[in-house]
Amino acid sequence: MFVKIAVAVDGSDHAAAAVRLAADVARTYGAKLVVLHVMRHLGSDRIPRGLQRLEQMEHIKVSEADMLRTVAAEIATEARDLAMSIGAGDVETAVEDGDPAARIVTYCQENAVDLIVLGRRGLGQFPGMIVGSVSQKVSNAVPCPCLLT
Repeated sequence: MFVKIAVAVDGSDHAAAAVRLAADVARTYGAKLVVLHVMRHLGSDRIPRGLQRLEQMEHIKVSEADMLRTVAAEIATEARDLAMSIGAGDVETAVEDGDPAARIVTYCQENAVDLIVLGRRGLGQFPGMIVGSVSQKVSNAVPCPCLLT
């Protein structure tokens, strides 16, 4: 029934729950699992003030954008490792940038995703809401079934 499943992650507890559920479904159906993280902000090529001295001493350039890309990759990698520890066999990561809801929907459309799994809440600023704005937008616009945890 499911050939390709995507799970959207942002490093939150709800995202971890979504990864556990998506990994279980992927294992059950023998489906490919894509762990998708969307970077809302790309960052600048500016070197953060606290690292400017390090750059001078060590001749290492670490921009704000480099740091954000590293964090994004770590979020996706940790989620991939969690999914594999649960038994999902074919797991890959994808890091996109832009508006999270729009990028998740576009990713699902362009990559023939059969099921998208995501937490009903993430790292947003309104923790009292029952369903977060990203999950609400995705569930209303995605072209495949959407499972919220």
